[in-house]
Order: sequence, then C-alpha cells, then structure tokens
Amino acid sequence: MGAAARIAAAAFVDDPLFVHTVPDLTARTSLLPLVFGGIARECLRDGSVDLVERDGAPVGVALWLDRADSPVRWRDIVDPTNLKIATIAGVRAGLALMAAQNALVALHRQVIDGPQRYLATLAVLPTHQGRGVASELLDRGLAIADERELPVYLETNLERNVDIYRRKGFIPVRRVEEHGFITWPMLRPVGG
Repeated sequence: MGAAARIAAAAFVDDPLFVHTVPDLTARTSLLPLVFGGIARECLRDGSVDLVERDGAPVGVALWLDRADSPVRWRDIVDPTNLKIATIAGVRAGLALMAAQNALVALHRQVIDGPQRYLATLAVLPTHQGRGVASELLDRGLAIADERELPVYLETNLERNVDIYRRKGFIPVRRVEEHGFITWPMLRPVGG
C-alpha cells in the first residue's frame, strides 16, 4: 500500500481539488500519502489495488471499490480531527478537504445507485505519464467490470482527462463546480 499511496500522492500533488483545499505545497505533499494510504486501505478491503511496474518498480496504480453503499468512507480517511491531518495541514484544510470529499460522495450518489465499480483513483508517476500506464490499468479494471456486468463510475478534476475516459466508453454526466473546484462525474454503462 505504501507504493500505491506514494504514486497517487506524486500524481495528484497539483490536482485542483487538493490545490484548492490544501493550498500550501509542503503541507499538501506531506498530507497526500496519508490520504491515498487511507483510500488504498479502503480499496484493499472492498475492492482492489492494481499496480503497474516498469523495470521492476511500481509506476502506476488504480484504486477500485466494488460496492453499492458508499463510494468512500471519507470521514474515516480524512477526519479533520485526525491528529495527523491537523498537524500536517491544519484543521481548516482538513475541514475543507472533508467538505469537498463529502460533496463528491453526494454527487456520486446522485449519479448512480446500486452495484458498480468505482474508480476511486487512477494515478501514474509524472515521469511515466503518456506511456500507456493509465490505459493498461484502466483496461484491466474495465475488463473486471465487464466480466461482472457492472457499470463504472469515476470523477475527474482535470478537463484534459475527460476525452481520455470518453475513449474508454465513459460518458460525462455533467460539469460541476463544488467548493471552489470543477469536477466531471463520468459513467460507463455495462460493457462500455
């Protein structure tokens, strides 16, 4: 799980959601491994953690949840009263992050209800982006969804990712401005 958290933290350090909620780069860089470590633990319990290696080292990760009840239990991962988060980012940033994540959970529930695969995180080390790692991870996860006859849901906070996901069968549901950042919830029907 350490590799998954490190990869995701490196890939998401400039993500608009995290830049907005934790503006201080030093705090964000320290906080993200904790956040993604929590997400990875959640996915390991209720989904899967898929890594891609190049030259014997992990360079990409997909964190999947396979359940219908709740996309992610954010209060367990980024509880602003968590001493680590309060120490690293401050209570204000912890509250902002939790509010943004709770808004995403509510959005998720508006878009899809019932059995599904949820792509909680797709991350590739910046040095390996644009080399097919994300496609490989996505194709493997989508094959599992197709095998299980499940739709797939995700959110992206980067407009440039919308077309990438479209090519894999995802449909943008809408563009949403929440808590100071923009996100695109996307849904892939069964079989893409």
